[in-house]
Amino acid sequence: MEDLARGPDGTDLTDWRFSVSVAALRVPGRGLEAEAGRSVQLLLHNASRTQSPTVGSRSGEHRRCRERKRPRQRPHSQFIRLGTPQHRRGDRPSSRIIDLNSGSGTQATPAYAAYSASTTALFRKADSVVRFGHDKSLHIFEMAPGVVETEMTKSMPVHDFRGEGDWTSPEQVTDLAVALASGTLDTFTGRYVRAGAESEDSLVTKMIGGIETFTRRIALG
Repeated sequence: MEDLARGPDGTDLTDWRFSVSVAALRVPGRGLEAEAGRSVQLLLHNASRTQSPTVGSRSGEHRRCRERKRPRQRPHSQFIRLGTPQHRRGDRPSSRIIDLNSGSGTQATPAYAAYSASTTALFRKADSVVRFGHDKSLHIFEMAPGVVETEMTKSMPVHDFRGEGDWTSPEQVTDLAVALASGTLDTFTGRYVRAGAESEDSLVTKMIGGIETFTRRIALG
């Protein structure tokens, strides 16, 4: 599939260092829609940066926090604005955003303060999408991929204890993402789900029992 994160000139549209207009995103976005004969209806948002473990507050922590939040916040803001005119008119089909979030967004990992802050910020953005987009058929999900064995996770000392069988498989991640994209789990819009610990079947079972307003959302207990 065409890379919607790249502009016509190859510019990375998700890179916070570039001041790129929403119009620049619309060029490849509209082109793909014309080619496919349908609207772009799904954004799988996987922009993420980790950090070295930190202890206490450091002079560079504010900068690191800013650098990790910007790549996470920008992509789906652009995606939402791409379809805003049609959503307002009510003539755009249901659209879904799947944020690949992290358990560090729900329960902080103290050694990774900037990373945890960037993941928690996605929940706050999701609250706004639910508030202003749900009635216009715009859904958003905060999906933690568990802990897949990648270069990023293997570079984090917090996962040094993991061995064979302790990792989330890529298939568990893709299966849950496909389920969210299909629309069968729209009840979980704005909420947290976790690959590996949960599946489409287990979440459907939870739906049957009913879900409270603040369940799987960031709120003070």
